[in-house]
This record gives sequence, C-alpha cells and structure tokens, in this order.
Amino acid sequence: FSPQRFLCLCQCFFQCPVIIYYHPAVSAVFLLTQLAGKNPVNLFIRIVSAFLKTPAPDIRIGMDHDADGMQRMLLNGEDVTADIRLPGVHNVENYMAAIAAVEGLVPDGIIRDFARTFNGVEHRIELVRTYHGVRYYNDSIASSPSRTIAGLRSFPEQVILIAGGYDKHIPFDVLGPEIVEHVKLLVLCGATAGKIRAAVEQAPGYRPDHPEILEVTPFQRAVEAARDRAQPGD
Repeated sequence: FSPQRFLCLCQCFFQCPVIIYYHPAVSAVFLLTQLAGKNPVNLFIRIVSAFLKTPAPDIRIGMDHDADGMQRMLLNGEDVTADIRLPGVHNVENYMAAIAAVEGLVPDGIIRDFARTFNGVEHRIELVRTYHGVRYYNDSIASSPSRTIAGLRSFPEQVILIAGGYDKHIPFDVLGPEIVEHVKLLVLCGATAGKIRAAVEQAPGYRPDHPEILEVTPFQRAVEAARDRAQPGD
C-alpha cells in the first residue's frame, strides 16, 4: 500500500467527509456513538465487523481532550494532532476515518509524514501559500452559511474573511454571530454583500467595527484589500 494510494484515500475522505453518513442505518450508528461520548470511528468499525461476521481489527486511534479542552487525536496512545497540517476538528475526524480504513496496510510513519505535508484538496480550507507571514486559504467550496461556519471554527484565532457572491436566496442569520465571534475584518463583495452585512450588524454581540466591514468590488480588489490589511501571523 503506497503513500500515493493513501493520498487517494485521504482525498476521498476530505472531498466527501460525510460519505459514511448517507445510509440511515450508518447515520444512526454514528449519532448514537457520539451521544454516548464514544469514538464513532472505532465503534463504527466494530459494529460493521460484527454485522459482517468478520474479526474487528485492533483499533489504535482515538480522540480525547487536552487540559485546555481542545480535541486531539491519539495514535497508539500518543498525541499526534500537531502532525496534522489541516486546521479544524472535522479534518482530525477525517484522518481518523482514513487511518481506520487502512489499518494494517500503511505504516504509521507514512501516515504521519503525509499529515505533516498534505495541504488538503482544492477549495476546502486549502492552504494556498504563506506570503510575508500571512497564510492564505482557499475555502471557496463554502458557498453556504453552514460550510462557512465550519471553516471559521477551524481556526483558533480571529481571521480576515472575504465573503459574498451569487445570491442563492438563503438566509444568513446563523452566519452573523459566527462572524462576530471569529472574524476581525470582513471584506464583502458580490450580490449578497448587503445581506451578509445586515446579518452581522444585527447579530448579538456586534459593535461598530467589531468586526470591521469593507464592501469592495470586484473580487480582485477584495483580495487586494484583505492583503493590504493583513499582518504577519494572520
């Protein structure tokens, strides 16, 4: 099992992270294990193994919390969260699923080396580059409030967010509070700029310039505005 094949498998999980939720029975298993506070990947594999009447592998992966309450991934009891280049708890869960799928086939060293260098698939919190100390991420797949919220929650610090675009006629109310909490500069463009701005300004906890909001068109100028306001570490 080569590193290239592990890459293909990870791309499958990262492109379709909810693939194992599609069947109602599978979704129920995951929901029950999460409600029970258990590791859904581990229990899922054991339940499926029992259903297929095959021996369950010795699962060596898990997730718990550190002293600060942050979730972390364990491999053979060792905290390997720092090995994962991609931000976000959901990406830790994606890795857990990928590792479980190749249990016994891929050496731990290959998995950890891969995690340290993999930037993700295109458009999904993809690290494009670091320029003058500023990290630039492409999360253009986040074209709905729920996906945008998942992206914002992936970073421990407040971010600069470029948002807006085609109007799908969906509400942005749930996005407003998340932007207030996770964004320090909001750069808006496109047809939905006004709707997103209203959702932010009407959100609980919003204060003028917290976050600061700019409306800039076209998109290239929005990117330039974000670049000009960014500081090393952003």
